[in-house]
Amino acid sequence: DFHSIGNRCACYAEQGHYSRALEDANKGLEVDINWIEGYRRKGLAYFCLGQYVQSQEACQSGLYLAPNDEVLLEGLEEAKCMLDKGNTENDRGDTAFEEGNYELAVYHYTNSLGSEAKKGSPEELHALSKRSTAYVHLKRPREAVVDANAVVTAVPEEARGYMLRGTAYALGGLVVEAIADFKSGLLIEPLNADLASGLRDAMMRWDPKFKARVMLEQKAVSAMNAEAYLVTAEEAMHNDDSALALSLFAKGLEAVDNHIATGHVVGGDEEDRACKGMLLVRRSACHLSTHNDELALKGALEALPLFADPPAEAHAALAKAHHVSQNWTQATAHYKKALALAAEAPPPPEGG
Repeated sequence: DFHSIGNRCACYAEQGHYSRALEDANKGLEVDINWIEGYRRKGLAYFCLGQYVQSQEACQSGLYLAPNDEVLLEGLEEAKCMLDKGNTENDRGDTAFEEGNYELAVYHYTNSLGSEAKKGSPEELHALSKRSTAYVHLKRPREAVVDANAVVTAVPEEARGYMLRGTAYALGGLVVEAIADFKSGLLIEPLNADLASGLRDAMMRWDPKFKARVMLEQKAVSAMNAEAYLVTAEEAMHNDDSALALSLFAKGLEAVDNHIATGHVVGGDEEDRACKGMLLVRRSACHLSTHNDELALKGALEALPLFADPPAEAHAALAKAHHVSQNWTQATAHYKKALALAAEAPPPPEGG
């Protein structure tokens, strides 16, 4: 009967089944066109389905019968705000995504891809990227991979597609594929914290030794934390894993900067500065191995003044960076300094 339909409509709305709630609201209004609660529920259902024009119309219909109804007035205002805020399917998808309504977000992004977004346009890439992420939230890795593939194909020079696809692969249990994508992304954006975190998590699932190493790093909470990152980054370099090494160097530099910021000596004490300098020196060598020559030179230049007495390794790193940049004069000068310092170094103890 009419009351049962009205009550069921309310129950559907409470459960988030807005399409069913809308059906019952319409059925109730067919029985009693003056049913104010029906217009309220119809407006709410349309609003939650992202159909703001229809929500606005339902509220207006109810207001003809009850001009001062606060619920209908509020619903009308909210629908108008949404229409003013987002006039495209991507805008509506973004709003739904921010509210955690990922099913609705997928609906709007799909509409955008089917009508508004031109092939290869920023709008298309936005819709694909966001829909891939929404699919991840909905635990639908296959669909997420398909959209991420499209992003990688469209902009292979950008890291975002690899981040999206790596995340989707990891969700689907394809850990090796996820690791490859996170590494590819880090080669483009070496300092991207999200890519580094994704790679670390995937590596922990794939390699028990790596997991043990990460667990040890996490236990290091003192100033030695930065040195722990330095050691593990060097190990990654020895394993020819430059992407992982670069992410670890970045974490080490962040750790030592945090320690300097909370210390009592402005700019850090000599030990802090030397630790930061060595991180930059070793990272410079890693950048050279991946042919990021400009970053290698930048890091080596930043490192040298951090040392009270720059070691041979710091001069050698700067010499190599100048060398690949074909700055022969500077390269020669720093090679000479590195060799001179190496010659002055005491021999290792016997048996060492």
